[in-house]
Amino acid sequence: MKVLSKVVEPCLPFRWFDSDGYRNSDAFRKEIYLKEEIDLQEHLVILFYNLFGKNKSDLIISNKYWGAFCLDTWDLNSEDLNVELKEKSETSRSYLKMLVDSGIGYEYKGLCVCNDWGRFLSVILSCVLNHEAPYSPLFYNLNEQFLFYFHHTGSIGLYYRKENDVIKDIFHCAKGNDYLMID
Repeated sequence: MKVLSKVVEPCLPFRWFDSDGYRNSDAFRKEIYLKEEIDLQEHLVILFYNLFGKNKSDLIISNKYWGAFCLDTWDLNSEDLNVELKEKSETSRSYLKMLVDSGIGYEYKGLCVCNDWGRFLSVILSCVLNHEAPYSPLFYNLNEQFLFYFHHTGSIGLYYRKENDVIKDIFHCAKGNDYLMID
């Protein structure tokens, strides 16, 4: 099964979100942190399912440049993408292989949906937490007007247009699981 599938409409969905400077967005922001910095990958997956599991089928994923997600694909001497698997870390190889197996070209800049959250989260969180990727993909919920991303510190950043019922449910769940929320 493909872990990812392309979304037909390859444009960024929210005019109110500034993808070049997140804090410049015309939106509310919360950071939600894990209780402890133990087993970050495992606990970030749990955090994902706790907060977004009910609505995960409504999420679309953006990565500015899918093939250049991991730092060791960047050729610092040119603007070329270096995706030779033999020269990459195990984490980067796993990520690049996931793209190939999903039919996502390295130069694809559009949106995707996830067909296998367990595999996808395992791969991208490994990249982010091991500092092999400088940023997380962005996860959008178009219907509820919010997006989030993972941070290597064991947190997620959440941007939302208004505090609707789904956002209130996310906050309620975060409080119920003793996650720290910061504006």
